[in-house]
Amino acid sequence: MRYLWEWFAEISACRPVSQAGMLPVPATEIRAWEDLRRIRLEPWEVDVLRGLDALFLRINAADRAG
Repeated sequence: MRYLWEWFAEISACRPVSQAGMLPVPATEIRAWEDLRRIRLEPWEVDVLRGLDALFLRINAADRAG
């Protein structure tokens, strides 16, 4: 699972940000990352990455809320 965390860190660096804060990583960014890395993610790997993204956003929002 370590490799998924490393992949998430790479993909997360491309996340959009708005005045309201960080936004979820769009599926198009995940696909672009796959193309750049010449990797084809398995559906379950995409699910894990999206789950990590949701968790990351929840933790970030909680930290900002204080």
